[in-house]
Amino acid sequence: MTCLDRWQHLPRMCLALLSLLACLFAAEAHGLVLAHEGKTDYHIYIGASAAPAERHAAEELAAFLKQATGATFPLVDKREQATGPLLVVGVNDLTKESLSARPESGLLGDDGFEIRTRGDHLFVFGGSPRGTLYAVYFFLDKYLGCRWYSSDFSVIPTVKSVRLGKIDERQVPRFSYREVFSRDADDPVFSARNRLNGQFGHRLDRFLKNAHGGAVSIRGINIFELVEPAKYQQSHPEYFGGGQLRFGKPEVRAIAINATRERLARFPKEPFYLLISHADINSYYYGEEDKRLVDEGGAPGAAFVDFVRVIAEAIAKDYPQVTVLVEAYQWSRKPPRRMVFPKNMGVMLSDIELDFSAPMDADRNQGFLKDLDDWSRLTSQILVWDYITNFAGYLQPHPNLYVLGPNLRLLAQRPRVQGVFEQGSYGTRGGELAELRAWVLAHLLWDPDQDDRALIREFIHGYYGPAAPYIEHYVEILHASAKQHSTYLAVKTPPVAAYLTAAMLGKADDLFQKAEQTVKESPQYLRHVQMARLPVDYAFLMNPRLKHEHGTRLARFKNYLQLTGVTAYREGSKEASTDALIQVLEIRRTMAKPPAECGGRRQDECIEIQDLGFKLAGDARLVADRIASDGAAARMGGGSTVWGIQLPLGYWLPPEGNWRILLSVRVDPGTGAATDLALRMGVYPGVQRQVHVAEAATAYKLFELPGTWRQDKARAIWVAPPGSGAIEALYVDRIIAIRR
Repeated sequence: MTCLDRWQHLPRMCLALLSLLACLFAAEAHGLVLAHEGKTDYHIYIGASAAPAERHAAEELAAFLKQATGATFPLVDKREQATGPLLVVGVNDLTKESLSARPESGLLGDDGFEIRTRGDHLFVFGGSPRGTLYAVYFFLDKYLGCRWYSSDFSVIPTVKSVRLGKIDERQVPRFSYREVFSRDADDPVFSARNRLNGQFGHRLDRFLKNAHGGAVSIRGINIFELVEPAKYQQSHPEYFGGGQLRFGKPEVRAIAINATRERLARFPKEPFYLLISHADINSYYYGEEDKRLVDEGGAPGAAFVDFVRVIAEAIAKDYPQVTVLVEAYQWSRKPPRRMVFPKNMGVMLSDIELDFSAPMDADRNQGFLKDLDDWSRLTSQILVWDYITNFAGYLQPHPNLYVLGPNLRLLAQRPRVQGVFEQGSYGTRGGELAELRAWVLAHLLWDPDQDDRALIREFIHGYYGPAAPYIEHYVEILHASAKQHSTYLAVKTPPVAAYLTAAMLGKADDLFQKAEQTVKESPQYLRHVQMARLPVDYAFLMNPRLKHEHGTRLARFKNYLQLTGVTAYREGSKEASTDALIQVLEIRRTMAKPPAECGGRRQDECIEIQDLGFKLAGDARLVADRIASDGAAARMGGGSTVWGIQLPLGYWLPPEGNWRILLSVRVDPGTGAATDLALRMGVYPGVQRQVHVAEAATAYKLFELPGTWRQDKARAIWVAPPGSGAIEALYVDRIIAIRR
């Protein structure tokens, strides 16, 4: 029998297979040509049972290929239509036959994917429909150069041909939970295209729907939603203590378990994290059952952690899809010793105390890293809550860009860290370099081993176009200034921070002037540059020590706010709006004379903080006051008792030395006698002193707080009215620190 005879006797299916193999080998030799000069031979195949996210992935692939090449790639979902070379999207019959693909094996997880060439065909599929969508975006990013820098700005190259060599790629993200919580990243399209999968809090109802493959969600419950003060405070005051619950009390635990079950019954049945958080105050109950648990656990949060452990154990059988997270935040950050977690329990660990200008393994941040490693001995399910903006001023220059990569690499080295929640300027578009942070972090959360400096450079060049060299230089001098001044960069750093020097900001002014001139004919790049310049103007306007042409700068600042759509300048509600900020900045101010107490002292031995640097609460607000040192002061009505004017000791005092603290205060008398209480002031935790009406009436006087003080991020100066009609109002002009 001849060779031809043998071929003729082979079954028709085998002949077809041999023919396909021949094509595969031939194609591997010369590569794939997806498109050339606006034409293509390819169809996109998704199969008849494609999930919504897989169909959306195919549509996105077709749309961006057409935009890049001019060629139309028809979508087909029936096997008989799948002729010629194919782009096969998702796990379908062709994927399984050609590749023996088994994503269900778990190797890819929900978000991982593979991209493979086989002959003339390209296969793009994930471990889930969401993974397939990520695979398409990764392919467009890596092989076509598509970039989605923000929710409203993309770069899609125009190419004459798309030629591919052999591809056999598998990608699995390091972190299974990846979220950047800033306003621009709220956009589900931006998040999906940059492979962010997390959604926490208010975004649950409007983020990452079926077309984007859904999300990994965190649903939060506060302790006072489980044991409601409105329901129990009057009848059972013993349930509450220290501004929190009494976590060790059996009756409190029983109520909380039932309330958790009621809440879970209303939630969807897909897997999610359930975060149980305590009250956002830095205190807790230390008595009876709680004291025993705290002492046994050797940690202030031990009673709270045990409270959450009991809830997790109680719901484990009925809600196997739920992983319960205990919040580790401020007083509850230190893990208890010798506690056994159930399998359905993990921790969400906050790093709010960090110096964000330095990496997590810096000497000053070692306490957090130790706590993280100690939590790893209790649970294999750790999420880290990280902070990437200044919540006291979204617009303030915030030199933390150079630690983003090192920090994520440190977390990635700890196998039990499963995800990271990056909280940024969620209250507005246009926070300081917020778009840059969102894009860079999205890529690092997928693969922390990438070169973070290269990602920063790429974004700057892509987003600012020809102005990029000036923006790069600005980022460099900002971070150099923070390093030079040994900055402690907190989550609420005041605008008088030492790194915001006149020299650095003046140089930044020049750089942005040149940047604007370079892109003045390109409206989109110009808008990006104007948004990036807002923080420099903000830093000048918020610091009365810095000389500048106030009227000209304020006019530009107001104009750029409107052009760029920034609506909030800090965390908060109505009082945090940019309209409220403009009202404050429009108060006519003068250059304050140094206080007499500073006479003969060097500038670094006598530090003055004007009202613009205060943290305000309650009815406190900034007002014009012609007898104040700079023409303005912080005011509170006499009827309040709120510590409404505050200044943390950790953000403006130098790290060395002991300091006397003096406050320049006056009151408008009310109906009280001269000997009545006019106000209280102090350092928390620490000391306080009282001031009477006669001492502070009419004119500003300096009142010294008892003792001497050092830089301390856990302490804060505070001022409070008497809560009576003894005074009509109190005013704080400035706070002065004099080195002992």
